[in-house]
Amino acid sequence: MNLHRGEVGAVLAGTERAFRLTFEGLAEVEAALGSGIVSVAERFRRHEMGTAEVAAILSAGLKGAGHVLDEAALKAAVMEMGFVTAAKLSGEILARGLGLEESRAGKATGEEAPASPGDA
Repeated sequence: MNLHRGEVGAVLAGTERAFRLTFEGLAEVEAALGSGIVSVAERFRRHEMGTAEVAAILSAGLKGAGHVLDEAALKAAVMEMGFVTAAKLSGEILARGLGLEESRAGKATGEEAPASPGDA
């Protein structure tokens, strides 16, 4: 995992993986959710994110780091880790992807990790 590239590391589906939101990944999240990335970040900041936001960010983050999980495997992995943990991880990926300086990459699944970019 390379923190200087905006990568976040976490275990997903039993495997340590890197997540990285690229410009293309940010655009993919926008397209999947039908709203701009700032609106998505605001929903995370207000803790109003849902499963669609979490799945879109995890999927785009995996692709940006060179990993691919099909939709069914991603859903199963989120259910295994729990929604709250997946939301924290998604918030960290989004924060790093947007270049927020205070982001604590690599700690997304820990107790002290921010749940949203606004909490970083």
